[in-house]
Amino acid sequence: MAKTTENGLLDQFDQKILKILASDGRIAITDLAKKLGMSKTPCGVRLKRLIKDEYILGFKAILNPVKLDMNHVAFVEVKLQDTKEAALQAFNKAVHDIAEIEQCHMVAGPFDYLLKVRTKDITAYRRVLGERITSLPHVASSSTYVTMESVKEEGAYYCLNRAYSVSSSTDLIAAKKLTVHQPQCQTRWRREDIYQQA
Repeated sequence: MAKTTENGLLDQFDQKILKILASDGRIAITDLAKKLGMSKTPCGVRLKRLIKDEYILGFKAILNPVKLDMNHVAFVEVKLQDTKEAALQAFNKAVHDIAEIEQCHMVAGPFDYLLKVRTKDITAYRRVLGERITSLPHVASSSTYVTMESVKEEGAYYCLNRAYSVSSSTDLIAAKKLTVHQPQCQTRWRREDIYQQA
């Protein structure tokens, strides 16, 4: 079975598999093997290992939010009244119940959370903000930034590819740490599995 390199990073074939699948998740294993310049069997073994080791978390259809009339995106800064662990956990749990929140990140800075919210239009957003988001546990204030246009949205592979492209021993150690680091904050991907900004 194919293994990672001695420094713990994926080898060039693994990286290429990830890059190809990130742009075409429906590619046939035969075509994938051809792009890699290897036979079907070892390609399949590598793919199964990448899935088993959770480098690949799943495959999905990316729907068109414009066609679905869900093209209004806003980023919301949320500041809490209380930032003790119990308060944070209460907020983290409650935010999962709001389907319009695509992403929720705990951040360091003058506010506590950054939310990505997708709705049909500004009217729908105001309703979600007023009735749902501001009613989340321990919310003290919020600030909204409405997107005018999505200029760049890259998937996870872009960041990983940059990490794996470094060459010096020091950078390799840093890159390895980057790939295994798990943020302590609660990060949520819910309807992002369905929608992607057009």
